[in-house]
Amino acid sequence: MGDYSFILTNSAKYQNKKNSAKKIIINLSFCILIIFLN
Repeated sequence: MGDYSFILTNSAKYQNKKNSAKKIIINLSFCILIIFLN
């Protein structure tokens, strides 16, 4: 049971990392778009 909860918490942390990376990439592309438009 302990191993299962450990896997669950690790996958949740991994999902959070993936989501934050996605947000950073989206923000960077927005900045690049704004720079090109100006």
